[in-house]
Amino acid sequence: MEKSTYNYTEHAKVGKYFYCLHRGFYAVYMWDYVSNRSISATFVEEYIKREDARNKVFELNGWTRKSA
Repeated sequence: MEKSTYNYTEHAKVGKYFYCLHRGFYAVYMWDYVSNRSISATFVEEYIKREDARNKVFELNGWTRKSA
């Protein structure tokens, strides 16, 4: 498995969703607390495929994909 170098804390915003690898699955979370000293997130659901988790995050955040 590849190790991510993405720094979640720099991009954390309360109410926004993100995904990460967790116990061999891709878990979707929502940030529920962000401060200079600590952050926390609530688990939403998990997926086997990374692309499925990514698509769910795009949908939940209201983001659109760039056209090819």
